[in-house]
Amino acid sequence: MTSPAVILSHRELISNLTQRDLKGRYKRSVLGWAWSLMNPAMSLAIYSLVFGVFFKVQAPIGANGTLKNFALYLFCGLVVWNAFSAALDGPLGAFSDTGQLLTKVYFPPELPALASVAGVAFQAAIEFGILVAFMLVVGNATWMMMLPPLVMLCAMGLGLGMGMAASVWNTRFRDVGYLITLMLQLMFYATPIVYRLDDINADQAVIRKRIGDAIAALAKVEARYAELVGELEHLDWTLGILEDELAQAKSDLAQRKRLLGPTPAFAKVAAK
Repeated sequence: MTSPAVILSHRELISNLTQRDLKGRYKRSVLGWAWSLMNPAMSLAIYSLVFGVFFKVQAPIGANGTLKNFALYLFCGLVVWNAFSAALDGPLGAFSDTGQLLTKVYFPPELPALASVAGVAFQAAIEFGILVAFMLVVGNATWMMMLPPLVMLCAMGLGLGMGMAASVWNTRFRDVGYLITLMLQLMFYATPIVYRLDDINADQAVIRKRIGDAIAALAKVEARYAELVGELEHLDWTLGILEDELAQAKSDLAQRKRLLGPTPAFAKVAAK
């Protein structure tokens, strides 16, 4: 794992990679950056129709004491979820996409993943700005609106860590990317975003406990995987030192042979 000081020293490269990702995201599209607004808007409209109209899910009362808007309640959850899922999914292809560049120029391999998450943060800032605008229009903005950016940063940090761990395996086994997609779908509906947590009946408390246990087990697996990666990096560093020492020993031996000349046994063979 590269130290933060080394990563900060390459901040200009992170900025360039982020700009390249943002410029190429909607390249050759007619609507351009309008898609960054249309995609979450379409998701919001579909979920509001299905869960708010068809399934009659009731939104909690807002901070002003009167607002009960399911679409706005749903948008609050989608903003954080989109930031987390994009931060997890972005680093998966970062290593494979920049593999050829890494073989030509050295830079910390974490930089492409950090650049992808920086683009995610930019997209999340746009969505959060739209949410704040809606909150101001309906009169539901309070000082609590300062907390969501901190929650989003924590969610993106969690997604970045999980995505970087999975991306190592994704470079060898492409199935990992598809498994992550399935896992995100499961986590989306297991998280109270399109429904309220208190709407779940008491009889389903066992399901909630099992979901929590599964998430805790996943966190333990990720932590153990991080430990194994650290041990492998240390082993690789040790092997590199041994290879350098072996190469130096071979070089010293060859130099001593040149200085001392051929051995007596070799000289007798050469004389015959």
